[in-house]
Amino acid sequence: MKTVKITSKGQMTLPKEFRDALGVSEGDQLILFRKGKQVILQSAKEFQKRVEELERQFEKEALEAGLTKEDYESIQNDRSDYAEEYMNRLKGEE
Repeated sequence: MKTVKITSKGQMTLPKEFRDALGVSEGDQLILFRKGKQVILQSAKEFQKRVEELERQFEKEALEAGLTKEDYESIQNDRSDYAEEYMNRLKGEE
């Protein structure tokens, strides 16, 4: 267990053993998840890899279930449009 101090700007230093465990270094980005009063950190690169892996798996299963490639791509485009709209709303953009 490690303790870190939060600065007046809300910043903290992630101890080296945690940076090493996450495989991150200066300039890398982290994803933060909140679960109740806990915060979970994950490397943004690793998160993106997992998302891409799940997308490949979903596509494979959708095509095996009988969806055409065109139908699948249409669903993906609709999902991308919705995700972009949702992220803009979260950022306060319309």
